[in-house]
Amino acid sequence: MEVRSFVRRIKYVVFFVWLGMLLEGFFFMQDGRICAYSLNGSFFSGIEEIINEINLALTITPSVSKAPDNLGEDKIPAAQLTPKPETTQLVTITPALTTTPAFTPAVEVTNTPIPTPTQTLMEKITNNEPIGYQVAPSELTGFVNKYVKAVAKGEIDNLINLVDDKKKLNEEPLKSKLIRNRQSAEAYSDIQYRFMYGDEDVKYIVYLTYNLILNYSDVSIPEHELLVIKRKFDASGKATNELVVDNTESADNIIKSCTETDFGMNFMIEKVVSGYYAGKLLSDKDLLSQMVTDVSALDLNEISRSTEYIENYRNYKCHIFKCNDEIDYVAYLEIDSKIVGITTLAPSLERVLIKLDDSGNPKVYNGAIKKDTASIINKLDNSSDVAWLVLDTNLKLNKALESDNDLRSFYNNLQKAVEK
Repeated sequence: MEVRSFVRRIKYVVFFVWLGMLLEGFFFMQDGRICAYSLNGSFFSGIEEIINEINLALTITPSVSKAPDNLGEDKIPAAQLTPKPETTQLVTITPALTTTPAFTPAVEVTNTPIPTPTQTLMEKITNNEPIGYQVAPSELTGFVNKYVKAVAKGEIDNLINLVDDKKKLNEEPLKSKLIRNRQSAEAYSDIQYRFMYGDEDVKYIVYLTYNLILNYSDVSIPEHELLVIKRKFDASGKATNELVVDNTESADNIIKSCTETDFGMNFMIEKVVSGYYAGKLLSDKDLLSQMVTDVSALDLNEISRSTEYIENYRNYKCHIFKCNDEIDYVAYLEIDSKIVGITTLAPSLERVLIKLDDSGNPKVYNGAIKKDTASIINKLDNSSDVAWLVLDTNLKLNKALESDNDLRSFYNNLQKAVEK
């Protein structure tokens, strides 16, 4: 009998645990009674007869403790509630039911996402920065690779199928660039881009960079292109799955909007600065003339002397600050120089002045400056932001000098020549 009684008690315990979870309350034993503790007044409804019958079977007098009305932040643990004196009547909050409530399964609640307001293309350009190519759709990556190959190799026949307006390929300076690439480009490398999704008309906007390696020199020319990419339409005017670069006037307006953002302007300034340094290495007046404000001020002999021992520039990184009306921006350029005959790259930090032309395109300013502009630039040079750049560059340079005796010897000789 004792075994049967024990098994029966275990069954009751399991039953009460389930019933308590269902009815938002729980049961506990105290002073030989079954007590009920409620988190919800409805828990007491309809359980009188159940408890009374079970207590009679167990020969235990039932008692229910009502939850205090002021239960709030400091809730009293159920084990500390004092039961009412022994009574055979169940205390209820709502009228008792004569039957056990039917089990109602919980209703699954689904969170409906709040619709995001649709942004126009201009709002996307203004309010969002482009994302990295690592998460780009495969169709975009494949198209960008085909486009870079066609431009870098000067493959006009292939490029015709990749642009919207084929006639624009005959316009300068693109035509000269393609001819130069076809004659001189040996390879291309380091294709990277950031992009953003467009709208129904424009599929993607792409900020593209890659290096063009010339076959007559070890110099690599950094290329920057801002591309508007859309779907190609067939003869019937239906959109296909193929992509093309939109090189029409409407795309020019989109590109202009892109360059008016901080990210877009920084991208265009890096394009001009890197092109300027590549032009200096090549002593290429045509290339330099596209990058500077005053072509007549270019001294190719002086430029050649300043880059005499430099084989190539690598790892361009611009830090850009706004200036005044005369000079729109001051760019502090982190750049690594590959010295002829020396393996280790030499880090340096250089200042470049930027002026926007009448079309809003950045150019390297190579003219004289006024005293108030010089004062602003001097303050920038001595600012904490630039001081950290100088410190970081010096640490990198010292590390490079310690690792390469040839570089250290070259640097020491250069310092002696400057001191003379």
